[in-house]
Amino acid sequence: LLDSKIEQWKGDREQLDDILVMGFKVPDKLKKRQPATIKDWTNKNILIAEDTDINYFLLVEALRGTGVNVERAVDGQYAVDQARETDFDLLLMDLNMPVKDGYEATKEIKSLKPSLPVIIQTAMYGEEEADKSKKIGADDYISKPIDLKEFINILSKYLD
Repeated sequence: LLDSKIEQWKGDREQLDDILVMGFKVPDKLKKRQPATIKDWTNKNILIAEDTDINYFLLVEALRGTGVNVERAVDGQYAVDQARETDFDLLLMDLNMPVKDGYEATKEIKSLKPSLPVIIQTAMYGEEEADKSKKIGADDYISKPIDLKEFINILSKYLD
C-alpha cells in the first residue's frame, strides 16, 4: 500500500528526498478524551487545497470541534474551479499541488475573489516562500508541521 501511494504521488518524477514512514500508538486514555470546542465556526466554509491524504486528514482533525464545513481540492486547478463556483470563507492552500501549483492557483483565485482569505500551508518553509506567497496575494502563511495553537490563531483572524 505504501509503495503504491508513493509511486502514485511521485508520478513520472524522480525521487528528490528521503522518505520516512513512522507509526505510533495512541494510548486508549487519550483516544477517549475529546477536545473542547476551540471555536464556533458552524456557519463557515473552508476549502482545503491539499493533495496528500495524511496532511488533509490532519487539518480536518485540527478543525474538529469547530463546526466548520470543510471541502477538499486535490489539485490546484480544482481549487480554482471550486473557489470560482462556491462562496468559501477561507482557503488553505498547499504550495506543492499537481496540475497547477499553489502559487499559480492562489494568484488566479485572488484575481477572481480578492477578498477571499488564502492561507498558504506548506512543508517548504523559508522566508523566500513566505515572501513569494505574500507577493502573489496570499493573506497568511503557516509551515508544516502545523502547530495547533498557531493554526487556530491564524484562522481566527479571518473567521471570527
